Amino acid sequence: MVGRPDGDFVHENNGVKVYGKVLDGKKSGTWTETYANTEIPHFIIQFVENNREGLYLEFDKQGAIVKKVEYKNNVMDGSYLRFKNAVLMERIGYKEGKKNGESTIYYDKGTVMETSTFKDGNRDGVTIWYANKDKTQGEMVAMYTYKDGKFEGLQETYYEDGKLKTQKMFADNVQNGPSYEFYEDGSIKSEANFKNGEQKGKTKEYPQGKKFLK
Repeated sequence: MVGRPDGDFVHENNGVKVYGKVLDGKKSGTWTETYANTEIPHFIIQFVENNREGLYLEFDKQGAIVKKVEYKNNVMDGSYLRFKNAVLMERIGYKEGKKNGESTIYYDKGTVMETSTFKDGNRDGVTIWYANKDKTQGEMVAMYTYKDGKFEGLQETYYEDGKLKTQKMFADNVQNGPSYEFYEDGSIKSEANFKNGEQKGKTKEYPQGKKFLK
């Protein structure tokens, strides 16, 4: 782009049209690239001095939005939204090019598949996964806790109706502490204890309804 005259820029190749503005020999403002032989935009991107700055928009051949991303200094910074058939599929926060903050992923019908938090590109905090149901929001199927991308603290899985199925503890990505498996009525099916990833002692098993977690 360096060396091109300032002002409006238009270029067409094999029916694909690219147009925008040039300032001081660099891309500036809003630039658009169309699908071949149509006026339907494929990409709409905002620039400052050749760097992406502001919105990045991507569309399918019917003109429906596919992605909406915020940029700062040529890296993703802000919200990242991905769509399928105009339905939101992903909402992710970014900071300086890395995942940061809250993230939500959806099933095709719009119900939530996963919620999580990130810090500097790593999972940090609680991530929850949900079942895929036909029309209504599914129950939780798993809840994991992370720190700097590693398992840390309580990790749980659930039956289809949302009742607790397993419960484990981790420290620095290694299983530590008590581990439980539950019957669907909430009573303990088995329990064991771990230290530095190794089981200490034998697994204890119980008949249904005999012992409950205090």
